[in-house]
Amino acid sequence: MGLFNSLMGVVNVTPDSVTNLKNYSPLAQLKLLKSCGVKFLDIGAESTAPKSLPLTPQEEQQRFLNFLDQKEENVLELLFSFPILSIDTYHPETFHFWYELWQKNKAPNQLCLNDVSGKLEESFLNELSHWKNILLVVGHNNAPSRDLTGQHILYQLEKSLTQKEFFEILKKFFFDVQEKLLKIQFPLEKVFFDPGIGFSKNAQQSLWILESLEELIEYSTLSPSKWLLGFSRKSCLKEKMISLFPKEAMLLWSQEEITQTTEYLHFFYVQKLWQKYAEKILFRIHDPRPFMIF
Repeated sequence: MGLFNSLMGVVNVTPDSVTNLKNYSPLAQLKLLKSCGVKFLDIGAESTAPKSLPLTPQEEQQRFLNFLDQKEENVLELLFSFPILSIDTYHPETFHFWYELWQKNKAPNQLCLNDVSGKLEESFLNELSHWKNILLVVGHNNAPSRDLTGQHILYQLEKSLTQKEFFEILKKFFFDVQEKLLKIQFPLEKVFFDPGIGFSKNAQQSLWILESLEELIEYSTLSPSKWLLGFSRKSCLKEKMISLFPKEAMLLWSQEEITQTTEYLHFFYVQKLWQKYAEKILFRIHDPRPFMIF
């Protein structure tokens, strides 16, 4: 499988996402991903970036409805034309909204729930037991409850953790997730584990994931589940890049230039990890164009 087939393209229909650069248009982004041949699309309406305000399920669904309601485009048809459509939400009510749309329109594609809350509480597992025909992304997040997902920065893991202790926490989390999913007989081959780069983690801990991913890959060798990595335009890449350049040079760059330049570092990490773990990782990206040479 080529690198391009290991990409999940992202569309944010949020006004406050850190990934939304100047003049960002969700519809233009959607068309770009389609024209580039991206097969796995992830769309979200609530930003979980620091300082972003949480939404109610109703507010989140209204943002989606506003995006779908464009007179000049059949946006829903375009979304369902992607082989896999992933809904980035931690609100089960919002995914239920999409699940009904998907069934009502008899969409030919595969539906996926990308849940960054990391919470598999009993009420959610009961709903999930009726959605065994979907794909599922479960992300690690140290926030104590589903409704506090977006405030993950307030619940960061201890800075004093050693690298070994840090990976033991992640391993235990994903082991517990597998156990809960097996109890409701949810097929693990339809599951992606997301270590949650940037979620409840400082820059160093996020970089540990990128630079020592084998800790998790080798741990999950016997599992049919795969891994999802989303670190495009993440602050940990900014920290890494700033460390590579003289401070005097960085003072001349705007924040947008810094964000754009981190994409080179992002491309380097994706290429390196894909060459080693091609069949085990899906990469969540914003701009597919640098990867079209593969």
